[in-house]
Amino acid sequence: MSGYTPLFKSIVTSSIWNEENCTRIVWITILAMMEPNGVVEGSVPGLAHIARVSLGECQKALKILSNPDPHSRSEDDEGRRIEKVEGGWYVINHDKYREKAKFKPRAEYYREYRKRKKSEKNRDEAQCCATEMQTSATKAQTTHTHTHTHTSKKENIKRKKFIPPTLKEVQEYIEANPELGNVDAETFFKGFNDSDPPWHDTQGKPVRNWKLKLRTWSSYGNKHRTCPHQGSTGTDEHPEQAEPYIR
Repeated sequence: MSGYTPLFKSIVTSSIWNEENCTRIVWITILAMMEPNGVVEGSVPGLAHIARVSLGECQKALKILSNPDPHSRSEDDEGRRIEKVEGGWYVINHDKYREKAKFKPRAEYYREYRKRKKSEKNRDEAQCCATEMQTSATKAQTTHTHTHTHTSKKENIKRKKFIPPTLKEVQEYIEANPELGNVDAETFFKGFNDSDPPWHDTQGKPVRNWKLKLRTWSSYGNKHRTCPHQGSTGTDEHPEQAEPYIR
């Protein structure tokens, strides 16, 4: 056997489809075995074996396929489907359905196949692109939220209002931290509280952390010190001038 036989969907609405199972099976087997010239070579027992029907069922099917069929859609040979030839059978409507199949050659079939595959590929790529865009948008939103939160925290820190300490708070903080014992609490407090404006350093910048300023005073010890808006209080060459501010 060689080649192939087109199987049209109209077979299920043909009169042959109303016959018994064995007849339908033998008919489809004949179509599958048919050569390009429409001939099916073989014997009745051989055809029965291939069709997986009994010898009697095969003989009955061949008789039905060879007889006229008043309900057949084809008027050729009164609706007969096969005729006996030497060495087998000939499918009568072979040429008709071969020509019908040429209206849609394999080249067209492959064009439609490639077109369908391309469409599926484009759809998959579009879905993938949409997924990536959604993922990027989610990441961007997460980053924006994180940045906004981080910025908000910084802004909150910047906007945190400085509350000047009392003299008592300065004294208690020095007492609680022995390493700051060299700073005179009253001098430190008055130096910043009595400045104009209050609690601004010598550069005119507002004090944001008085405890840090206090530690800066302590770290100087008897070194160079400057009291807000009051000029120099001592230098490395004249440490004794820092005594009013440092014990």
